[in-house]
Amino acid sequence: MQKPPLDPSVADRAPEASCLTGYDEQHLITYLRLLDAEADGADWREVARIVLHRDPAADPEGVHRCWHSHLARAHWMSSDRISRLILALRTLDGLDSGVSQREIAGVLFDHKVSATDWLSHDLHFRMKRLVRFARGLADGGYRRLLRHPFRGR
Repeated sequence: MQKPPLDPSVADRAPEASCLTGYDEQHLITYLRLLDAEADGADWREVARIVLHRDPAADPEGVHRCWHSHLARAHWMSSDRISRLILALRTLDGLDSGVSQREIAGVLFDHKVSATDWLSHDLHFRMKRLVRFARGLADGGYRRLLRHPFRGR
C-alpha cells in the first residue's frame, strides 16, 4: 500500500464529492495540517503560504477560496477523530525529528514525567497506543479512516 505524499501540490479548490476521492487520499496530511493550524489559531494567510504553498499577497481572494475549500473538506470528520489525528500527526513529527516518546508525551499532554517513573506511568502506555496508531496511519491505515462510515470499517 502506497503512503500519501507528505507535501503534495493543491488544486484551486478541494473536491466537493460526498465520498472519498483520490485527491482526498493524496491530501490527507494536508488536511491534518490545516486542522492543526486552525486548532492553534494560525492566520489563514500564514497557513496558505506554509501548507498550501500559495501566496496570499499575489491573489488574496483566490488563495482564500483555496484555503477555505480545503479546510472545509478537512472538517468532514468528527471533532474527536480530528483531535486524535492531530495528536498522531504531532507524534509522527516528533518521532521523525528524533524526539523520545517521553518528551513527546510531555509536550502533547502538558505533563512532565521523570525518566525513572516513565516505564510505569499511564502516559507511557497512552503514548505506546498513540505511536502504534500514528505509524499505522503512516503505513496506509489512513485509507480506512477515509471510507464511508457504513462501508466495512
